[in-house]
Amino acid sequence: MLISLALFSLFQFTKKQNQNSVKKKSDTVSENKQEFPTVDSQVSQDSYQDLKDKISKQFQGVVSHEWSERATGVKTRLDTNDKVIALTFDACGGSGKDGYDEKLINYLTQENVPATLFIGGQWIKANPQVFGQIAVNPLFEIENHGYWHIPCSVSGKSAYGIVGEKNAGEVVDEIEQNAEKIEELTGRKPLFYRAGTAFTDEICPQIAGALGVQVVNFNVLGDAGATYSAQQIVKALSGAKNGSIALLHMNHPEKETAEGIAQAILVLRKLGFRFVKLSDYPLR
Repeated sequence: MLISLALFSLFQFTKKQNQNSVKKKSDTVSENKQEFPTVDSQVSQDSYQDLKDKISKQFQGVVSHEWSERATGVKTRLDTNDKVIALTFDACGGSGKDGYDEKLINYLTQENVPATLFIGGQWIKANPQVFGQIAVNPLFEIENHGYWHIPCSVSGKSAYGIVGEKNAGEVVDEIEQNAEKIEELTGRKPLFYRAGTAFTDEICPQIAGALGVQVVNFNVLGDAGATYSAQQIVKALSGAKNGSIALLHMNHPEKETAEGIAQAILVLRKLGFRFVKLSDYPLR
């Protein structure tokens, strides 16, 4: 509890000290930034178990028919024609997925490039101090990558050998447990959720909506699970369109994501792109 309060106090202080620090004109949103109403979700009105029981009952017996990275209800781009791109980075967590690409995060900070970071619950457990540091950086918004980093299913479907949830109640646990942990540590509850592996059925976005969040994936595969070379990353990001959301990873420092991003940012700036967070624009 003391650690959580300390992190929260540090977050508030740093936010106040740095609210005007990110001034690089090419990478920020001014008159185009959208204001969003506060989501009056069921979470604020019910106890956790009551909420879980309510959603479980609501979706009991519902059969899913879709299984993909772009199931109905999943957001994959910014709803704008502005020449902007949202860089999103996953920190998955779990065996072999707990790394921290410090070089990547330092480069983004040095270049004043805002980004959205999807952080998994197991990654936070493995990297508590690092999480505290990146959470107070005003360039980044911290979003939800699930407590166990599993695909989002109501029927136990699998992706890449990872089994998803078997019912709506388990989906609530996967999303909400990590959301509450992030809120406890930062004072801010995530607005967006990305499932482990990015696979969902069409019921997942409905359950997420009942929890007050949107399910967000991508339309630019930036590093293919941190398997791309730097050259492949540059090629992928160079194909971005206005309003693109790019998916990359920040948990594999042994790979070439940092090098690829450094090169790609130069290319994207020359093409006239600005870098934004997901919350800067509505999504579609």
